[in-house]
Amino acid sequence: TWLFSIGIIVRRKHITVTAMSLNVTVAYYHCVHMEKDLDANLFIKYLFNELDSAVNFLKQGNKEIVGLALGMPGFIDGPNGVIVNFE
Repeated sequence: TWLFSIGIIVRRKHITVTAMSLNVTVAYYHCVHMEKDLDANLFIKYLFNELDSAVNFLKQGNKEIVGLALGMPGFIDGPNGVIVNFE
């Protein structure tokens, strides 16, 4: 079993969800652009749809989720599946 956490970033026009292993390997990355004027119900719908997608992706590989965070541990290079460290 691999242990994963899910990171969420919410910005004005998009939601980014990333699933990362404890050794900071990116297994799932998705960014959805939202409509310009959202009401609270539609925003919650977008947020939960993105979380469901990440959880379902991890379930396919029998991965266990150990955490959920609002924010991420650094800059995410989603297409390459890595967290970029600028130190």
